[in-house]
Amino acid sequence: MFGKTNNYKKRPLSLHITAAMPLFVLAGFNAHAAQQHQHEVAVKANDGDVITVTASLYSPMTIVTSPKTPRQPVPASDGSDYLKTIPGFSQIRNGGTNGDPVFRGMSRA
Repeated sequence: MFGKTNNYKKRPLSLHITAAMPLFVLAGFNAHAAQQHQHEVAVKANDGDVITVTASLYSPMTIVTSPKTPRQPVPASDGSDYLKTIPGFSQIRNGGTNGDPVFRGMSRA
């Protein structure tokens, strides 16, 4: 049994199968890794965290003011003097300290 030689001859088909076997194994590992990566990405994208973003109701056209808080260093002498400190209002002087309020270019005339 020890002195006999091996008479097995490798045929071309067996050579091709033997050469291609590592490629099939690597392709299987690669497909499994890609599938696992897609599963991880899907889990991260839909991980169940719900984020609710809200903002306070704010309208740039709404201005809230209190006449008791000072809006300027000098106290207002009349209503139009107080209103001119609010954005969008201006004042047309009638004489002295008296004036008419103007809202965005609309006058009383």
